Amino acid sequence: MVKSRRKQQDRRAATRAALLDAARRQFGAAGYEATLLDGIAADVGVTKGAVYHHFPDGKPQLFEAVVLLEQEAMLEAISSRHSEIDDGFTALGQRLRAYFVYASQPGPYRITLHDAPVVLGFARWREVEYRYTTRLIEAELSGLIERGAIPRLPAAMIAAAIYGACEAVTHIVAAADDRPGATEEAVVTIVSLFRGLSLAEDRRRSH
Repeated sequence: MVKSRRKQQDRRAATRAALLDAARRQFGAAGYEATLLDGIAADVGVTKGAVYHHFPDGKPQLFEAVVLLEQEAMLEAISSRHSEIDDGFTALGQRLRAYFVYASQPGPYRITLHDAPVVLGFARWREVEYRYTTRLIEAELSGLIERGAIPRLPAAMIAAAIYGACEAVTHIVAAADDRPGATEEAVVTIVSLFRGLSLAEDRRRSH
């Protein structure tokens, strides 16, 4: 009995994972509006009713689950970047590069920056972006503040400003013919903003 229940749970988990994988591909390729639940179900080889079994609220709920998956993947890509040169700005540049590389890919970009703000709504999207991205920037800022590299300004306020800059720059990178080149320009631009804060702190200390 226990073994049978476990097998059933495993099948459900496998079906849900397959639905998310198919939805991720289709939302990324065609966008939210053009993607149909029938197509996702057909891709997995289940009925449309099976989609509703796992996602009772239908396409919006499935899409939000995909957005969170993309955010997790992006966070993993950023967090995996480490620098042996522990000067703060070098590590920051590496993580920013990982962010721009991931976020500017056609699929992730369409899902997280093109469709998500509209489909999820402004309030929910802000919650998601804070949980996965703005909070990470805030942590980076806090580390630089503790090192004395930048002024002791409100980290949350600066993080919101920096994330806004990162998001705006990602749109440019995603549309660029030379994405690798645009990525490097984006990294230099954002790191320069951080270094500008550092120079401001140096000037403050010298007076």
